[in-house]
Amino acid sequence: MKILVLEDDQNRIEEFKKSFRSEHRVIYTDDAEMAINHLKENTFDILFLDHDLGGCVYVDTNEYQTGSTVAKWLSENKDRMPPRVILHTLNSYGATNMKSYIPHAQIIPFAWTKIKV
Repeated sequence: MKILVLEDDQNRIEEFKKSFRSEHRVIYTDDAEMAINHLKENTFDILFLDHDLGGCVYVDTNEYQTGSTVAKWLSENKDRMPPRVILHTLNSYGATNMKSYIPHAQIIPFAWTKIKV
């Protein structure tokens, strides 16, 4: 299983790592543009999206360096859309905005405590 995680908090990344099995191929990035590049170059089974990046909290959804940028790009490039998308942000406005771009996404804050893949 190939998994892409957009997350900027190292503690959360460590929690994600505990949730994945060793046979999973997981790519971590803390950069929206890099996440888009990974999506352009690879096919993923699951995408975990944080909204607020760069150590900031409650970032406006119009900012470029956010999970919303990735979600918007995916809505315009549906052939690159993973079948399962988890929005794990604590920013409820960011989560709502991302879900508007990816209607099939699940909003699950602290996903690593609730999702086993």
